[in-house]
Amino acid sequence: MSKLVRLDFQVRPSPHSNDHEARPFIDGRDWLSEDDLGLDPPELRQQLAAGVGPHRIVGRCGCGCVGCGDTVVEVVERNGEVHWIGHGQTLCFDASQYHAERARFLTDNSWEDLGRRVERLVNAEMEGHVLPGGESFTWA
Repeated sequence: MSKLVRLDFQVRPSPHSNDHEARPFIDGRDWLSEDDLGLDPPELRQQLAAGVGPHRIVGRCGCGCVGCGDTVVEVVERNGEVHWIGHGQTLCFDASQYHAERARFLTDNSWEDLGRRVERLVNAEMEGHVLPGGESFTWA
């Protein structure tokens, strides 16, 4: 059995990217470098929503753009453990703790200010709507 670590996601405002960032903490320590940003919470939710699978983005470079210097992990589940492979290391989580933290993060809106709450609610209301010309709603 591998040495198991604990995962927690913490959300804070990100003035540099004019949004918020959700940062993975491993055993209480920020896992991303000081130069990296966590993903904006809705983006991390999209990454985590599928559960385990090949690759997930869990951080972005300091410029704030996803696709530029991303921190990517391969997510593998086996024998009651979830492994993150990437960022120069392999992290091993107890599957039940990992999935509980994932579920908590997917439903936690406590970090939202009024603007972010309106964004989430409008996105939920407009998702899937297509206009007569074929245009569809992407995000608010």
